[in-house]
Amino acid sequence: MYPEVESLQTVYERAREFLVQDRANGNYLVATHKGVKKALLMGLLKEEGIEVDYRSFELQNCSVFVIEVPRGGSPRLVAVNGLAG
Repeated sequence: MYPEVESLQTVYERAREFLVQDRANGNYLVATHKGVKKALLMGLLKEEGIEVDYRSFELQNCSVFVIEVPRGGSPRLVAVNGLAG
């Protein structure tokens, strides 16, 4: 379709890599664009065995995800606010 556009999978992999970086303990707020958030949501759900189509849901402005990232572990979606569809 658009060969120069980054795939959703690649966007997810970059976002996931950012999340699992070793940081000091604490809570962090990460703000990003809707496309990145949709790719992240879809990728995290896919890791749990749940396939979701990109067009099957919409994110509202200012939607919020809570993602838990245990040290040395995989990110896990804990809560989503602002999901429509």
